[in-house]
Amino acid sequence: MPTLHHKYGPSGLASFERCPRFEKREEGKGGAHPVAIEGTMLHAKVELRDVTNLNKDQTTMVENSLAYMDQLTANADSIEQEIMLEICKKEDDSYVSFGTTDLVAHWLDEKKAVMIDWKFGWNAVTHPEKNLQVVCYVVGFFEKYDYCDEIDAHVYMARYGKGENHVFKRSQLEDLKLRILTVVERVEALAPHSPSTEACLYCGAKGTCPALAGHALALIENKPFDITKMTTEITDPRQMEKVLHAVELLAPWCDEVKAKAKEMVLSGTPVVGYDIRERASSPALGDPSLIYEAVKDKVTIDEFSQACDVKLTKLKKLVADKAPTGTKKLAQELLVGKLKSEGLLTEGNKSLVLYKRKKI
Repeated sequence: MPTLHHKYGPSGLASFERCPRFEKREEGKGGAHPVAIEGTMLHAKVELRDVTNLNKDQTTMVENSLAYMDQLTANADSIEQEIMLEICKKEDDSYVSFGTTDLVAHWLDEKKAVMIDWKFGWNAVTHPEKNLQVVCYVVGFFEKYDYCDEIDAHVYMARYGKGENHVFKRSQLEDLKLRILTVVERVEALAPHSPSTEACLYCGAKGTCPALAGHALALIENKPFDITKMTTEITDPRQMEKVLHAVELLAPWCDEVKAKAKEMVLSGTPVVGYDIRERASSPALGDPSLIYEAVKDKVTIDEFSQACDVKLTKLKKLVADKAPTGTKKLAQELLVGKLKSEGLLTEGNKSLVLYKRKKI
């Protein structure tokens, strides 16, 4: 297997196609995102045809994925899962990339195959015909299996119970390879930036990208948008959707610009009109029992209790930690019920907020 830089992996190549200067963001200190961890687990569950130890939604996703697979692969000569593919062979016999496709079913006499890629996330997925990750797998499959003249490539979005597909022909192989090679060569040639919401939103270079800076400044200077009109005269919901996309793009960019400016000032490079000021965080108290010992000659225990703030989340965790396995959630619910019935817990004030839907 060739040793290649991970940045050209099939799942990330689409970002470079949008902008050849795309930079991957560093992983957060908290580790992998919970949705990604769940997705990896559900991939394994589908591969093993195992629905044990899953919640209701997870069970539905796995069962629907298996039903989708069984319908598509009935009467296949063979079925393979987790197939490693070398992708886009070059003239020197090296490969641009490599990747693993989730499932392939073969019909040798008919010279065809079915390929399925499972998706367990919330985000919408590009249709297989245009999906560069799928294109990479198709190219790798055609190059590995000489018998095959036709691949029916499917992407199954398990969270929505929806699959989409496109049939690729071997006659398209060179065109598909050209698309992949063009993306890689534009990256290697340091082709110009191509700022857009799709390209920039998840890029790690928002704080230093000159193209995005120009795009952001154009917005600030009412070019190509009139900011006043954007905020006071928008009546078309489709236009509002576009404006919200711009806000979603610029908010992290603004945060990174501020962080970079702070770094410059702290390192001794002045930024005209800006200084660094020290701002203290809220004081934090320690062990309540020790604090009471320090003040018990001045306040009663009842007065001290009124000054204490008990966090419901921490209290629920304490109760759950002491409950037997399998009853932790029930113990938390009983705690909340008891506190409410005794007038010790009231609902917080409610407010209306705008949020982005996860579901399609």
